[in-house]
Amino acid sequence: MYRKTLFKSTIIAVLLAASLLFTGTAHGDTNEVVASFEGESLSLAESWDNAESCVVLSKDQVECFTGNQEADEFIKKSGLVEENSNNTWQSASAFPRCARGWLCLFDGENGTGRRLIFKDEYWQDLNAYGFANQVSSWRNNQGGSDIGALRDTTGSDRFYLELSRGYGSSLGKHSNRADEVHG
Repeated sequence: MYRKTLFKSTIIAVLLAASLLFTGTAHGDTNEVVASFEGESLSLAESWDNAESCVVLSKDQVECFTGNQEADEFIKKSGLVEENSNNTWQSASAFPRCARGWLCLFDGENGTGRRLIFKDEYWQDLNAYGFANQVSSWRNNQGGSDIGALRDTTGSDRFYLELSRGYGSSLGKHSNRADEVHG
């Protein structure tokens, strides 16, 4: 009897874990993200105001800026960029700027539009950042084999997309459909 109960409990636990993986209810942080922007607090889920680039330092600390260059300078001055012997910011002129060691998401194709920058290795709900269903291109400038990921957990045609080191100028049929990111 004990084995049968243990087996049933194990099956239920596995099914529950699998359902949470695809529904996004246990791993995503659905709480509102409040960012610092020009000395004020800004709820990203409501509006980015005039911010164009936001740097996610942790779940509780997000810094936003009026442009990418200002955000890049903040990252560099804060010592948050992984240095390399060549160029810290970009390896080819055709790539959009993204600090070494970071994953950058853009709401426009070809690395244009608003930019949201991640580094943490956990799933994050893009709704909390006002960026769900808005990612159109990406740049993964993390080291070595550090893979980022995007996924759609709510649509009828759900997807999981690994973002190996490199650049995607368009997400094609997955553009404007991701609701979670893993940095």
